[in-house]
Amino acid sequence: MTAPVGSSTRATAAPLILWGYLVFSLLASATAVGVLISPSLSNTLLPYTGFSGLAIYPFTVYFALTAIRTPRRRQVYKIAVLLALGMLFGFLDVYRQSAVPGGAPATGPSGAIAIATPNSLRPVMTITLPALWLFLLISPGMKRWIRQAPVEQD
Repeated sequence: MTAPVGSSTRATAAPLILWGYLVFSLLASATAVGVLISPSLSNTLLPYTGFSGLAIYPFTVYFALTAIRTPRRRQVYKIAVLLALGMLFGFLDVYRQSAVPGGAPATGPSGAIAIATPNSLRPVMTITLPALWLFLLISPGMKRWIRQAPVEQD
């Protein structure tokens, strides 16, 4: 006799990559909210992340949870699209910073002035980190897991 496949079984069957992404995106989301609330945190992190560096991750939490808890595993591809969009904003941000000699002061979401000088870690936070997660989420192992999705029962 086989045990019924419940959502907890599906959740434990999710790959570690997806669990790792969920934990990372929750931490990034908490940090993004902290940047909006605390001007001092905003002034500390904005030179490294830019205005859009962490903003994409809160939107991906839903899709990660849906892919883990339900048979709709193709939600992972929606995360990939949002990460690609975040990378595009990262490219634009890095280009904008490199096009302005010496950087220019800019106001952050909290209204505090953040020095928007080019930082060597900004491309890592705005382009490389989303690219790493993007490649991990569309890796062959993840694609295999997505293809093995159970049939949804009504």
